[in-house]
Amino acid sequence: MTRRSFWIAALVLLVISCSYSPRENAVSMDSRQEVRLALIDQARWSMSAHNMQSWAITLDKTDPLVFRVYLANERLLPATDPYSRQVIMSVGGFLALIEDSAAARGYQAEFSLFPEGELPEANSGDDFKLPLAEVKLSKSAASDDPDYLDAISSATVKANLRKLALSPETEASFLSLNNLQGIRMDFIQNQADLEKLKPILKEAFRLEMKHGPTLTESYYLMRRNARQIKAKPWGLSYGSGFPQKSLRAIEFFETLFPMKMEKWGVTGADNFDKEIDRAGTFLIIKTRANSRQDQILAGMLFQKVWLKAIHEGFAIIPASQPLQEYAAMADLYAAIHETFAQPEETIQMIAWLGTPEGRFRPGFRISTENLLRQ
Repeated sequence: MTRRSFWIAALVLLVISCSYSPRENAVSMDSRQEVRLALIDQARWSMSAHNMQSWAITLDKTDPLVFRVYLANERLLPATDPYSRQVIMSVGGFLALIEDSAAARGYQAEFSLFPEGELPEANSGDDFKLPLAEVKLSKSAASDDPDYLDAISSATVKANLRKLALSPETEASFLSLNNLQGIRMDFIQNQADLEKLKPILKEAFRLEMKHGPTLTESYYLMRRNARQIKAKPWGLSYGSGFPQKSLRAIEFFETLFPMKMEKWGVTGADNFDKEIDRAGTFLIIKTRANSRQDQILAGMLFQKVWLKAIHEGFAIIPASQPLQEYAAMADLYAAIHETFAQPEETIQMIAWLGTPEGRFRPGFRISTENLLRQ
């Protein structure tokens, strides 16, 4: 083989590795026949911290309407989320979609949270083997809008959002989603509060992108092409940050010449600053306490807000860096709570809403069969 033909062949293989079929793992196993698999197949599209999808499932072998949800100990964020608060919230999002998906199919989902014992608060959960939830299904009337959940597997957009101002009616419709005791949800749109919030968010994101352990964790969770996504269909990608018209080129060059870690972090922080400068509407979810059950319920609420936002034509992007609980973030954690929470409250989520522009690639998820454990 000549040198020229070698490079042509190498480039062809590289292009193939960057090619992507966005829904190749959309439906798994026999989920159209088995109701539990059908629910899991839809709920796996839930939002999750760093897209880690930190849940695993066991199906009850004696009752076809029961299954249990566990922590996927191998998909945690020990540097970014040392006590797995964000991970537990993400499991709450998964359970919210189980609940909605069950209703769409004519079932009611009843949850028993931590049925065999709760994960201790100051614990990452890396060796926690007990179920986070047991789910029992029972027949009920089907919901009026069985196709409502289909939007959840659409693209996740995290860039180039137009500034959004919620009308009082739209804001009220979002707030009505919260019927949970001990959880408060607020929108921030007034200029005085935005001027307090935005600098904290920017500083916290830049810290995450400069702090060695968190930067390293995020950098090595980046999937730079289709081959990497197929091998490990969890973690980060460029698909949510670049429209489809430019994404192929970004992935091609990042595969061939990946950006150095430090520059990658600084570039990410610079881009984040620009997005925050444009943002005009933020959401904050707070809980009166900070138990693991509170975290799950906050995650369930956030997932319902996320899904409603999609139907309203909005994108919603977490900005939870100042809520992270590693030592280097302690001052910003204190600052965000002193400014935007009551004493004893814990802020569980900060996110901003905007209107997406352009076409973005749908996300990727672990297949249903690979979420199941014996």
